[in-house]
Amino acid sequence: MIGQNLKDLTKQFSEAKKLIEKSEKVIITAHQRPDGDACGSVSALSRIIADMGKQVFPLLVDDFPEWINMLFGGHQPTIINSSEDNQLWKKTPWKDADLIILADALHPDRAPGIEQLADGRIPSIVFDHHLGNDSFGDVKVVDSGSPAAGEIVFRFAKFLGYKPDKQVGLSLFAAMATDTGWFRYGKNLKAAYEAASELLETGIDTAELFSVIYERESLAKMRLTSRMLDSLKLHGAAVVSGRVTHQDFRESGAVESDTEGLINKLQALEGIQTTFLLIERSPGEIKCSMRSKGDIIVREVAEALGGGGHDLAAGVSFKCGFEEAERQILEQIAIQTH
Repeated sequence: MIGQNLKDLTKQFSEAKKLIEKSEKVIITAHQRPDGDACGSVSALSRIIADMGKQVFPLLVDDFPEWINMLFGGHQPTIINSSEDNQLWKKTPWKDADLIILADALHPDRAPGIEQLADGRIPSIVFDHHLGNDSFGDVKVVDSGSPAAGEIVFRFAKFLGYKPDKQVGLSLFAAMATDTGWFRYGKNLKAAYEAASELLETGIDTAELFSVIYERESLAKMRLTSRMLDSLKLHGAAVVSGRVTHQDFRESGAVESDTEGLINKLQALEGIQTTFLLIERSPGEIKCSMRSKGDIIVREVAEALGGGGHDLAAGVSFKCGFEEAERQILEQIAIQTH
């Protein structure tokens, strides 16, 4: 049993396997501002495909929270800044890659530079669990009923007859655990629990993983959290927002990856149903993360503004200031409440 409502991906797995077997140099990447699911999926795929005798190049757009380093082991990724270094995609040693794999994203815009690199010449595979229709990917290993991209990679490993070791087990467990709020929310938790149960057999220490992710923070992140909470704003009785400015980063000594998990502080406010956090990446560029406890489908809010995600967790980017971004989000939330 792999859980209810999961899509049968046998055909897609077979097609993906054929493309991998025909390749020699494989780029494996994920969406910008990569999270645990993105990084866990990239790490696991890197190990699996390397063990198939291929040369792998894990590339990530933007840095990630420090704890994620423990997932990569001997296949540490190259980091490419999404706003400055797109030309790095076309440089050695991966310029001769003959296959691109995109994990935890449907749209190539989520990994700036990847579409230009492929340029219609390099075949590509997508492993993802988000809703949407997109033309990217010669093979689309996509199941919107899956709780995490890592769960799909887990099924692909089983299809290959691949037995995960402790490092791959850790990567896939972390991918699913972080994308479901440690198995508290999301689609098809039954599938996540079943996969996690098998991965425990690899000997991973889940208590240590939880502690590293959720119970250790730098002084800079604590200072950033304090500044974000000072910005808290209520919009009626059930919606709350927060902000992180460029000045907050500079004065706290924090970096963008330190914003991981900040929205959970807002979501804990009693009586709140919908939460959004606005983060200033650069002047005039705002990233927004949204969470819902069920009354509002934040995926629909994000999609209306050009973003996407899940029903209860979504995101979108803006090319404007804080006030305009806030106005647009509240406008879309109001549409759902009337």
